[in-house]
Amino acid sequence: MTDLATELGATLSNPRRVGLTALAVVVGVALATLHPLGLVAGGALVALPQRSLPRGLLAGVLFGGVVLAVFLVDLAAAGAAGGFLRFGLPRNVAIATGFGLPTFGALARGLR
Repeated sequence: MTDLATELGATLSNPRRVGLTALAVVVGVALATLHPLGLVAGGALVALPQRSLPRGLLAGVLFGGVVLAVFLVDLAAAGAAGGFLRFGLPRNVAIATGFGLPTFGALARGLR
């Protein structure tokens, strides 16, 4: 049985890092549709293949942007995007949650 550092090192030396990140985005968005903690898990998933903690945090923020874009497209398909954008506090909470939770999950990249 290998430890987490060995697994992480093997992932970081993998030249298919972009593919792993894309797969992590797809899995993370799927998890985020099931439960809000999926945002944390998705942020951790996209951060783990990155080379450093700052890049992992950036990947977490970008993942949050992707999730918010998917959320807005879903709302627009239902015809509710205009109403959502007019709400002040719920809109702000959704945006803060969309960027904050994946960034928090991306801190998993810093674990050793």
